[in-house]
Amino acid sequence: DIRAALGEAMLAAGSSEAALDEIREALSLRISTLGAGHADVGRTHLLLGRCFAELCNYAQALNCFQRALPVLIAACGPEATIVDEVVIEAMRSAAGKARLEYK
Repeated sequence: DIRAALGEAMLAAGSSEAALDEIREALSLRISTLGAGHADVGRTHLLLGRCFAELCNYAQALNCFQRALPVLIAACGPEATIVDEVVIEAMRSAAGKARLEYK
């Protein structure tokens, strides 16, 4: 979907705030058209989590990764590379959240 691609490009270009709106809209559209358990919905949760992590909103990022993980395991299998990516991103966000809380 164009919104997800646009959001991903904006995120890569460092425009995380602008990317957030596009990715949220893409997520909403994908859930309504594909259903909450579709792999593309899981990928969009992952993308949204990455966006929140870039904005140092680690609690929201973790929430997104927690939503992405079961969807992607069910849709792609537990051995899929994207599942590993979600786990790694979640660990990074947990570490970032812990750093902020203990400053």
